[in-house]
Amino acid sequence: RRGSTQQPHPVGESHKKMSERKIRGLMNEIEKLREKVEKERFKYVKVSESLVAADNQLKLKDKWALSAEAACYQLHLELTVPLETVLLQSDVPVELLEADSNVAIVSMTPQEEGSTGLLATYRCQEVTNRLELHVRTSEGRYGQLQAFVWPRVQPKTCCAASYAIKPLSLHTRLLDSTDERDLPTVNTLKISGSFTLAEVHSWVVACLPEVPARLQSDEGNFAFRNTFLNTLLLCNYRKGEASFRSDSLTSLAIIKEVLTKEATARKIKIQISVDVKDETVVNLLTRLDPLLNYQLSLNNKVKLIDSLKEVRMQENDVSFLAPEYLEILEKEELIKKELKEQPGRLQFLHGIIADLFVDKFKFKGQNVANLVPQLHTELSRNYSLEGLLAFFNQSR
Repeated sequence: RRGSTQQPHPVGESHKKMSERKIRGLMNEIEKLREKVEKERFKYVKVSESLVAADNQLKLKDKWALSAEAACYQLHLELTVPLETVLLQSDVPVELLEADSNVAIVSMTPQEEGSTGLLATYRCQEVTNRLELHVRTSEGRYGQLQAFVWPRVQPKTCCAASYAIKPLSLHTRLLDSTDERDLPTVNTLKISGSFTLAEVHSWVVACLPEVPARLQSDEGNFAFRNTFLNTLLLCNYRKGEASFRSDSLTSLAIIKEVLTKEATARKIKIQISVDVKDETVVNLLTRLDPLLNYQLSLNNKVKLIDSLKEVRMQENDVSFLAPEYLEILEKEELIKKELKEQPGRLQFLHGIIADLFVDKFKFKGQNVANLVPQLHTELSRNYSLEGLLAFFNQSR
């Protein structure tokens, strides 16, 4: 009715108040349950601080693959939840390289005397579900790399994975056929014996990456390229005989070592013959020369940076410095960054040369391991290609 004032219905008001009381009661119960859950969670965390939960529902997505362009392995680790810590453990020497996409802080654990492996921890400071690690292996040193991944969850749990580091780990398979006329000068390793095709193929699989588990014919024929040195390796084998050709003596020495070990383990007698071309040693050292010179120059520049910065602080004008010193000051950050990305590159190159030196004389039946320290001195103090070639050509 027009002009009348409507009063609230007493029954509706009472119902509204009852609903509000019920809601407040439910909210109180929820809060008490939340507090109880937090208390129980805290108790569980305290109990399991030194334990790892046995039931792991997380699935680790991982990929371990050789990057032919970077001549190193890329390890991709990913979970559906944020990562907290990744631990890498290797029983053979490997080098961890700097990755631009890496958002983790790495810390290396010193190894016990006599150990040649690696133990490193990556701690993720930012929230991320994936991590990309770059690992450079040293050929001839083979074993396993293990990754342990802890997600940022409670209770603590861990995902683990293992990756094979093969003896010729830096070789990638070439799918295109190689014309014999285009081959460089190569050394040849021939092996014969009472082995089957399946046996010799399993030895090649154990030695090299990217080899199929089974052959589709009665002969194995593969070509590989060393991604760091760009050397070639040709493998041809069938029942009872195998031939390996390469312009790297070290590659053949590694194959000889692995196949001999495998044949001995199966009590199979084999005969080995080697045709060594000294020219291949000279060619490989010549190929390594610019890499060595560049790395030595980079190391020397880093050593000069602090001294040059001190001169700049004391002198208002440093234009009197030689142009190469001014360039070092100008490119200080770039030089440091490059060395940080490849911290063990010079040592890695020295290792390749030392292996080549030992292998050259080993194929001649001579042990020159006692001369390796002298070789490292030659490389570190007064390196020159001429001096290195003279050291390699010394008669024994």
